[in-house]
Amino acid sequence: MRTKLIVSITVAVLIASMVAFMRPAYADPDMVIKDLIAGGGNPASAIDVGDITVWNDLDNLYVKYDITEEDWYLTETHLAVATDLDEIPQTKKGNPIPGQFEYSTIHDPPVTEYTYTIPLEWDVDATLYIAAHAKVVKLIGDCASWQWATEVIDFKQGTLVGGGEITDPARTDPSKALGPPDGDFYSLGFVSDGDGYIELGFGYPVYNGLNPDVRTIEITWGRSAYPEERANVYVWPKGGTSWIYIGTVTNHDSSDGSSYVNIPEGVTIVEKIKLVDATDKANFPPTQYPTADGFDLDAVGVHYLLEAEETAWGDGIQFPGENWATYFTYKVQGWNVEGDWVIRVYYGKTYDHDFTFSAVQNGGTFTGTGGYPAGGPPYSIVEVVNGTVSGNIIKFHSVYIDPSTGLPTGYYWDAVGTIAPDGTMSGTWTSSTGQSGNWESISGAATWE
Repeated sequence: MRTKLIVSITVAVLIASMVAFMRPAYADPDMVIKDLIAGGGNPASAIDVGDITVWNDLDNLYVKYDITEEDWYLTETHLAVATDLDEIPQTKKGNPIPGQFEYSTIHDPPVTEYTYTIPLEWDVDATLYIAAHAKVVKLIGDCASWQWATEVIDFKQGTLVGGGEITDPARTDPSKALGPPDGDFYSLGFVSDGDGYIELGFGYPVYNGLNPDVRTIEITWGRSAYPEERANVYVWPKGGTSWIYIGTVTNHDSSDGSSYVNIPEGVTIVEKIKLVDATDKANFPPTQYPTADGFDLDAVGVHYLLEAEETAWGDGIQFPGENWATYFTYKVQGWNVEGDWVIRVYYGKTYDHDFTFSAVQNGGTFTGTGGYPAGGPPYSIVEVVNGTVSGNIIKFHSVYIDPSTGLPTGYYWDAVGTIAPDGTMSGTWTSSTGQSGNWESISGAATWE
């Protein structure tokens, strides 16, 4: 039994939209976008079914699976993120093992997008190896339509209520149960000796999607005084060894002859559907109903058919093994303060300082030079800076240098601040002489990269 497919897809879209909405303003990064390739083991038949998008903010790494090809869906996703390729689970021959990836989700029912949110535990500029695997399906149908049986796989008609053979040609042709409801029908007949059944196919396997999964149409509806005719419904799972009973349908279930039953959870794909007459002969005395012949089947429909099922990978570099599987790399993004700045220091009045900062290095460190007052050189004081950036926190230590001697004056000041979403900075400062106050940038901007 499944919840509604369209509802789940809508929820997934809303969740993904919320993630995007909650993304900080500064996180307008150069996202890494890779094609999601299905069936890439054979380049001639490979299909680009969507995208894998990777980005990070200060707190999390995001990996989004997004199906863009019509009628395709995600049924499973498996994700590995590591700082070394050897850390991704692989066989001795170098084939990845998606079932052992750290992040895995079964999407039941299937969805068209899904985002993994992973706490950011890596430094800025760290190179990550990412293996994004998925199982994808292409479905025929939607939640508002029915796909009708196209093939009689097997049948054996039962008997009249009195045990005689059904001879009316309008009731003996099993193909009358194919296609949409049209008023023509096939009578299952009362079960006498392993008969009274029909097995139907749909051109493709049936996929367990929207409830209700199976619809049957019985022709003798709308006759409240007419006795109940019944049929038991069974499904044969893909790769199964026996029929699974999923419910009983009758001619009294609705005002239009329709009855509905559901494929149980745990059965994803069905190869064929079987109806077996279960009508109680006791309700049809032969003297009163001499031609009664059990359940009269007009049509059988399902919502979804499975047109294709494939393995998919985020496009990239082939793993060392022989099996088709790929990975790609991503560089963790963060704030870079490289460039020219004017920092305004507040202490009774304002003091503007020029600075030129280097690019932030691995580990979040940077260096710089500057001077006071802003607008130089020349400067009355030259400054040498060492600092760090961690997340959106910047710290730097500025040492005063006497420009006439090139030697430290013994004075320094330390700044601690926050980088705002627009790249500006502000915070507090203290000095070697016990002074303190606030500071802010009035020129320059950090970049997220």
